[in-house]
Amino acid sequence: MLNILPVEILLAVADLVYPQALRSMSQVSRRLRSIYIPLLYEAIEFRAPSEWALNIMDIDTFCQSHPTSRDRCYLQHTRHLCISAPIVFARFNRCAYFNIFRLSTNGPISSSLGTSNEAKAHAQFLDDLSRQLRMVQLQLKQYRLHSLQWHLGTCIPPGFLDSGGYIRRYQSSLKRLSLITDGSCPHAGQCLGGLCGLLSLQSLEWDGIRQGAELEILRACISRNRSHLSTLSIGLITPIEAMDFYTDVLGVPLNKTEARGSIGSTAIQYPSLLKLALSKILLPQTALPSPMPGFTSLKSLTLRYCPNSLEFLDSFTSTQAPPHLLHFEFSYESFTTNEIDRDVRPLVTFLLLINGLRHLYLKLSNFSNSFHVSRAISKHRPTLESFAYHERNLSAIDNEGLFEEVRDQTPAWLCCDSEVDLELLWNESDYIPTPPPCLASRHDLPATSVYDNLPFINEQLPFVEAIFCPRYDSNFGFSWPGPDPFSFSTSAEDMLLYASTFLVVEKIQYLEIRLLKLNVAGWIMEQFVYSISQAETGQQNFGFVRAQLFEVISRQGISPDPTGACRFQLVIYPQPKPPSPSITKEPALSCPSNPAPGTYALDPAFFVQNIVLGLRK
Repeated sequence: MLNILPVEILLAVADLVYPQALRSMSQVSRRLRSIYIPLLYEAIEFRAPSEWALNIMDIDTFCQSHPTSRDRCYLQHTRHLCISAPIVFARFNRCAYFNIFRLSTNGPISSSLGTSNEAKAHAQFLDDLSRQLRMVQLQLKQYRLHSLQWHLGTCIPPGFLDSGGYIRRYQSSLKRLSLITDGSCPHAGQCLGGLCGLLSLQSLEWDGIRQGAELEILRACISRNRSHLSTLSIGLITPIEAMDFYTDVLGVPLNKTEARGSIGSTAIQYPSLLKLALSKILLPQTALPSPMPGFTSLKSLTLRYCPNSLEFLDSFTSTQAPPHLLHFEFSYESFTTNEIDRDVRPLVTFLLLINGLRHLYLKLSNFSNSFHVSRAISKHRPTLESFAYHERNLSAIDNEGLFEEVRDQTPAWLCCDSEVDLELLWNESDYIPTPPPCLASRHDLPATSVYDNLPFINEQLPFVEAIFCPRYDSNFGFSWPGPDPFSFSTSAEDMLLYASTFLVVEKIQYLEIRLLKLNVAGWIMEQFVYSISQAETGQQNFGFVRAQLFEVISRQGISPDPTGACRFQLVIYPQPKPPSPSITKEPALSCPSNPAPGTYALDPAFFVQNIVLGLRK
C-alpha cells in the first residue's frame, strides 16, 4: 500500500520519520528506493571521530558498507558535503605540523631528504587526507555540489581546493562554502588557490585566518562574488594590520580625508548581503563616514572581539537611515583603564537607532557603565524573540598579563532601578518563565561520611571532559561551562539552576549524568548513568552521586590504561521527568560519542557561558 501512494505524500512522510526508518522504507520497492535514496544521501558528513587523529576519518568505513556498482552509487545524490572533526580541547595548532598524529602506513612519505620531522609529518598527514578525499570525489556527480563545509580545523590537502583541484574543475558552481582552517600552521593558504575560481558563491564563511596568503585569497574570492553574496563571515586568529584588506572587504575609507573624496564612486557595494559576521578583525580607529556605504540590505550583524568595535558602531549614530537589523550579536572585552574606552554608550546609542530587532546577544567585559544597556533592552522588548546577556569582569593575575581571572557578575541594570520592569517583563506573558538567579556564590557542603571510604579523592584524578546536551533525544552538545561537577563546593542546586539557563521555556527538575569511558577513537566502551533531582537537593543526593563518580574513575579496572588509550567523558542531560534508575550500568553503544560540535557557531549557547537573563517568546 505504501508503494502506491503519491510522491507528495511519500515526501511528506520522509519529513516525519528518522533516517533509519527512511532507509528501511527505501528497501520496500524500486519506486520507494528511487524516491528515498536521494533524500538520504543529499547531505552527508564524513567525520574524524578523534580530535587527536584528524587524518583518520570514517570514509573507508562508508565505502566498505556502501559498495559502488554501475547502477548503484550513493554519493551521486550528494549536494551538501561536510568534512568535520570534534573541536573540544584545541581550536588552533591542530595541524600535523605541530602535532605528530597517528600516521597511516599506506605509501611512502612524500617529502625530500633532509626535511624536518614536523614537515614530514605534515606531508604524510595531508597525503592521508588526499587519499580518503579521492574516494569521495570519484563517486560525486560533477557540478552537483551545492555546499561544502571543511570543519576539520586543519590545512586543506593539495588537489582539492587549489587552483587545479577537484572543486575548481568539477564543482565550480558551488553556492555555499564554509571553512575552518588552521592559520597557525606555516603552510596555511598554500592549497586554496581554487577559491578565486568560484564565481557563484552566495555564502562564504572562513574562520581561522592568519597568514598573508590566506588574506590575499579571501580578498580575491570576495571581489569575484560580492555582487551576489548574501552571507559573509570572516574570523581571524588574532587581529592583523592589513588595512588595505579591510578597505577592499568593507568598502570603507580608513580616514576622514578619504571620506571627503568621491566615496560614492569608490565604495564597494554588497547589494545582496544580508548577514555579516566579523571576528577579531581590526576595525578602523577613526570615525567612519556616514551613511555606511555598501551594506544597504544588511539584516544580521555580528561583531566578536573586534578591536575598535565601539568606533565602528559609532559611525552609525549620525546615519539618517539606520540599518534595518533583525539580528545583532556583540562581544567585546575592554582591557584599558581609560574610562572613555570603557564607555558602553556608543553601543547603546547604536541599539536605540535600530527598530524591529528580534534577536539580541550581548557579551560585555570590564565596562564601567553597563547599566545603560537597560535602555536598549526596554526599547526592543516588544519585538525580541530571543535575548541573551552575559556580563563578566576580567583582571590580570600576573605581571605580564598572560593569565586572567574571569568572574561572571550580575548585570548592573538588574541591581539598580532601571528602565526594564522585570516583574512586568515575565508576568505579562505565560510563555516567558521566571529566570533562574545568577550563580554568584558557591555552596560549601559540609564533610559527611559519604567520603570516609574514598581515600583516593585527594589523589590526582584523570581529566574528565564535561559535555552538556540541551535535548535528551539529541547528541548535539557543547562543553559544560557551569560549576565543576567534581568540586565539593558544587551542589545539585547549582547544577540545576545553571542548566536551566539554557532552556528558559522548560522547567528542569532532573538531570541525568552519564559517565562514559571512551577508547582512543571516541567509541563508548562503558557507561554509568546517574540522576539528581530538584526534590533531592536537600538530602545532598549529588554528594552521593559524586562519590560514585569518584569510585568509578579511580577503580583499578575502569581507569584509563597507562598508555592513555582511554579517557572519560561526563555528559549532562536535562529532563522534565524522572530518568532511568539512579545508579545503573548500560552496555557499550555501537556508535561513536561525539556530542560536542565546533565552537564556531552563531547560536548564543556557544558564546554565552552564563546566561543571566533568558527571553524567548
